[in-house]
Amino acid sequence: MTVRTVIFAAGLTAILWVGCGANGPQPAVRSNAAEPEIERRIRYYRARVAAYPRLYPAHNRMAAALLARARLTWSPRDVAHARSALRRSLDIQPNFEAFKIMAALHNFAHRFDEARQWAVRAADAWPGDTEVIALLVEAYVGLGQADKAAELLPAEVGDDFYLVSARAQWLESQGRRKDAASMFVRAAEIAHRVGVRDLVVWGSVRAAGVWLDGGEPERAQPYLTRAKRLEPGDRQLRVHLAEFMTARGHPKQALAIYEALLEERDDAFVHHAAFLVARSIGEVARAGVHYRAAESAYRHVVDAGEVYTLESLARLYGQARLSLGQALTLAERNVRYKKDRSAKETVAFIRSQLDPAHTL
Repeated sequence: MTVRTVIFAAGLTAILWVGCGANGPQPAVRSNAAEPEIERRIRYYRARVAAYPRLYPAHNRMAAALLARARLTWSPRDVAHARSALRRSLDIQPNFEAFKIMAALHNFAHRFDEARQWAVRAADAWPGDTEVIALLVEAYVGLGQADKAAELLPAEVGDDFYLVSARAQWLESQGRRKDAASMFVRAAEIAHRVGVRDLVVWGSVRAAGVWLDGGEPERAQPYLTRAKRLEPGDRQLRVHLAEFMTARGHPKQALAIYEALLEERDDAFVHHAAFLVARSIGEVARAGVHYRAAESAYRHVVDAGEVYTLESLARLYGQARLSLGQALTLAERNVRYKKDRSAKETVAFIRSQLDPAHTL
């Protein structure tokens, strides 16, 4: 289980823009290329809601922009402000767009049962919306209810990007790596046909991630090569390249990639991964710096009352063999919200660290 898997295990909608225009929901440009655009949207909709406080669509779009920024920064403040904006929208007028963004927000925040409830309301308001189906699949996967997720997916998902992506995530949750990778490639092919290069990169990188998580880096390499050819600066691509380097026995190159990413933007996940690699090559001081940065960032989220870094913080303590009693408390608290395989494996991992006789 990689650190990336722990953090992004239920991240289907991380690459989707949860707006609803005249032509229905549209895939967004991924966050790596959109940071200035996200800030522009936040400023614009902040001004709109100040000028027109009862314009409920503006509150929705403000929330969506804050969620997009939270995906970059993991900021609990942005999550809280997005929730507040959506509640204001719903107080003014119950509406489909707010239901859907609320579902995406709660999936991101690892409050999967609440996400499920909001997605059901969205589905009742607009039956057949495939992005809502994808949000429901994500929620059920996060709840460890894979059978219910499967019931939502048609036998043939066709060329619908949302359904193909949701099926890929479901297959991955079932450990069906070959089928999951093929479905992520299919999503990339759909994106290629409609000319959305960022989603071509996303599908290729996710396919690579399936094989990296399965311990078969040589099968990940072609997908990484394709993504690098299209967008060499893509952040998630570079994270996966670092994992590939680690798996192939080049930890120093992996650490260099992680630290280059950190020069661009602070990131708890990257610090966590860098800690593990630095420790593996005996770079004790560097490992300590990255450990403390990851712990602080994860703890900041938990202290703000959010739960989406509980599992990552528990894993960090377990991997460092520090604060193991606290790690078990965190892992057991996490599994009340997130009940998938990685959450349960984290509890078992921490218990194995507390009791060497306990085996995973």
